[in-house]
Amino acid sequence: MSSPKVLYAVYGALPHDKQRAKAHSVRDAVQQLIDGASSQTKPTFKVSNDTLGGDPAPGHGKHFGMMVQYNGRLICAACEEDQTIKLDLSD
Repeated sequence: MSSPKVLYAVYGALPHDKQRAKAHSVRDAVQQLIDGASSQTKPTFKVSNDTLGGDPAPGHGKHFGMMVQYNGRLICAACEEDQTIKLDLSD
């Protein structure tokens, strides 16, 4: 059985003025969160400025999206700021 690998994770905002969009790659932070829960088949974490290393767009609501590879499967998840992600890594 392989370890989950975060291929892509982004956190940020797309305000009405799209020229001012602000987002950061949070792949490393998400990989650490998943690795820290490696004994769980359903690792869970809250999507927030605190868990993802800061606020990429102060004053704007943020969104999160990620793609994880695990045992030949691609697992995608997305949510808004302050929601919880629960990955299903069971076979």
